[in-house]
Amino acid sequence: MSKFPEKMTLGMVSGLLIVLVIVIAGTTRPARAADQDQKIRITADRLVANTQTGRAEFSGNVKATQGSTVITSDRLEIHYAQDGQPGAGASSETAIRSIISSGNVVIHFDDKVATTDQAVYHSKSGIFTLTGKGTRVTSGDNTITGEKITVDRKNDRMTVESGNASRVNAVIFTGPEGLATPVPGKDSSNKPEN
Repeated sequence: MSKFPEKMTLGMVSGLLIVLVIVIAGTTRPARAADQDQKIRITADRLVANTQTGRAEFSGNVKATQGSTVITSDRLEIHYAQDGQPGAGASSETAIRSIISSGNVVIHFDDKVATTDQAVYHSKSGIFTLTGKGTRVTSGDNTITGEKITVDRKNDRMTVESGNASRVNAVIFTGPEGLATPVPGKDSSNKPEN
C-alpha cells in the first residue's frame, strides 16, 4: 500500500513545493557571510590572464575554494573590475564581477551539491545560474532537477525551469510524520525518554 494519496489537492502540492524550497535552498546566511570574508583559492593546470580586459581563465582540473564552498570544473573564467574602471572597488585590489564555470561543474555549498554543465555567478546580485541538461541540486536524499536553476543566495530564493527535452523533477523524502509541523516542546524523533 502506498504512503501517498491517490489524488493530491492544490494545497498539498503547494505545501510540498514550499518544503522542497526550504529543504533545497535553506536559510544559510551565517555560513555564507563567513565564507565571503575568506580568501578564494584556485588551482588549475593553466592560467591565462589579461589585465587589459579584466579577465582570467583557469583551465584543466580547476578547483576553487572559499570557506566551505568548493567548485570543480574543466574551466573557470573570472571577470573583474580594476581601479579606474566601472564597478571597481574603493581599494587598490581588483573586484570580481562574475565567475563562469563550465564543463563537468560540481559545486559543494552549505549542505548541498549542485551538478551542471555551466554555472554563472554575479557577485553584485549574489545570483548564480546553473544551466544544462540534467542540472541538479541535491540536499541529503532530496533532489531537484531542471535545465536552468537560478539561486538567489542573498534572498534565499530558487527558480527551477524545464527545457525542451525534460520537465522539472523533484524528489522529496519525508520523515515518519510526513510534512506535519512539529509541535513545540514535543520531541518528534519518537525516541523514548530516559
